[in-house]
Amino acid sequence: MRILCLFFASTVNLFAIVSTVTISELTCEYLQNPLGIDIRQPRLSWKLASTGYNQAQTAYEILVADDEAVLANHQGNIWDSGQVSSDQSLFIPFNGLPLQSRSRYYWQVRIWDKNGVPSEWSDPAYWEMGLLDPADWHAEWISTPKVMDWSELNRRRSGMAADAPPEHDEPAPMLRTSFILNKAVKRARAYVTGLGYYELFMNGSRVGDHLLDPAFTRYDKRVLYVTYDVTQRMMRGENVVGILLGNGWYNMPSRGVWGFDRAYWRAEPTCRFMLILDMEDGSQEMISSNESWRCSNGPITFNSIRQGEFYDARMEQPGWDNAGFDDRTWHPVRRVRGPEGRASAQMMPPIKIMQQIKPISVTVLNDSVFVLDFGQSMAGFLSMRASGPVGRRTTFVYGERLDADGLVDQ
Repeated sequence: MRILCLFFASTVNLFAIVSTVTISELTCEYLQNPLGIDIRQPRLSWKLASTGYNQAQTAYEILVADDEAVLANHQGNIWDSGQVSSDQSLFIPFNGLPLQSRSRYYWQVRIWDKNGVPSEWSDPAYWEMGLLDPADWHAEWISTPKVMDWSELNRRRSGMAADAPPEHDEPAPMLRTSFILNKAVKRARAYVTGLGYYELFMNGSRVGDHLLDPAFTRYDKRVLYVTYDVTQRMMRGENVVGILLGNGWYNMPSRGVWGFDRAYWRAEPTCRFMLILDMEDGSQEMISSNESWRCSNGPITFNSIRQGEFYDARMEQPGWDNAGFDDRTWHPVRRVRGPEGRASAQMMPPIKIMQQIKPISVTVLNDSVFVLDFGQSMAGFLSMRASGPVGRRTTFVYGERLDADGLVDQ
């Protein structure tokens, strides 16, 4: 009997006791696996769950490594917090070795529960640093070659009603460059901002799913940029980068209560772009915005947050963002001073298409006027297909209520 008891006791010690608490949803500065952050001491958070009752965290340990293989061995060569007695699982500041621009860091965490029993290590997460110093930017602010005469523009509009459509304005410019790749790419990161708004294209398609980037800031204080992982878009031979620019809040052409049309930062749309390519052979290449880029007017002939957008499909240039496009009729861009604000990473959930909604009713007022009711107040835009003769004009008017005639009241 005594021998059996000793055997039972020895077998129990072979198995580690693990807490019923599990860890999930690791975030760095509120974001899951963010690219291009520029906080030198980012804050780390996680969520806890348990199959047991009345559980609680009493301590944690965080590991951070610059190599995924190192972290797989539960080692942190950048930071090992050790066991820290704390019930906090939100906004734990990183306190390891200095973080480097463009470097990726992998991390995981485990906790001790109310009984002092450790949990399993969480699944690994990561964050990637952006450009921490102004000297990291090797790109110029570029714009269209024509300088808009704002005094003349404001003079023309002096007698115009605030909500009147514009008679003339600068079309939304398209800018492009191409380059040749002869090596295999290991990692490619694009760092881009365009004021007021931009859309980035590479090799024939749009990059990312963000809308209305970058977010609005005081451009004399801070200008946001976004980082994209474009490794899978790179190909041998000719590659093309295209940027479409809009006015946004940076170049507000419409008068309004806050006077953004007279903002002292106001200038023509501009962008700054840098693509860094880390090659499989250890070399590095860089594609940056400079005066070698070319530009042209696009089909968006006018755009304003308050007065909408005019789009002329006759001015489309198919393939402008793809290899083989002939841009000899395009113009050289112009280097500009750009905004005075410091470059900062855009670290927030982006504006995106979250849902597609169909109208609950369509009212036909006459042969050319249709009222679509979507059944709710929302932020969005209309998507539709249309056909007709060249030059036919279609107008979309958005609003939250109808007037006495059943028309959209703005």
